[in-house]
Amino acid sequence: METKIKQVTNCGYCEKQLHGRKGKLFCDVNCKNNFNSRIRARSREQENELFPIPIKKIKNNHRILSKYYLARLQKDKEITVKKEELWELGFDHRYCTGATLESNRNLWKCCFDFCWKEEMNWLTLRFDPEMNTKYSY
Repeated sequence: METKIKQVTNCGYCEKQLHGRKGKLFCDVNCKNNFNSRIRARSREQENELFPIPIKKIKNNHRILSKYYLARLQKDKEITVKKEELWELGFDHRYCTGATLESNRNLWKCCFDFCWKEEMNWLTLRFDPEMNTKYSY
């Protein structure tokens, strides 16, 4: 007489015992989604570690500008900010996605849709999505 041993399987996310069809991996859709979200988050972390430093700096610059100045900036309006204020937040003015030299010899550096002009201890900020695409030096 042969006895069949029933193999007990557990959910791949919450470790609850599974019931139902053979080959089932998760107890419900939420566990499946959470499991896959965790895998994607880990792969994004690994991907971010592989990014070169300039890309990390540009992403950080954009995050700082959008978080702290987007509400105060309107298209074609300019605000002046102390360089030190931005440096304390981690902003690095050397990293940008484009630059435009205006006819009056002002160099505007851009980080996607935010642009800045450097003066002694100040940065003049402008929100101008079109300026980054000019590429006139």
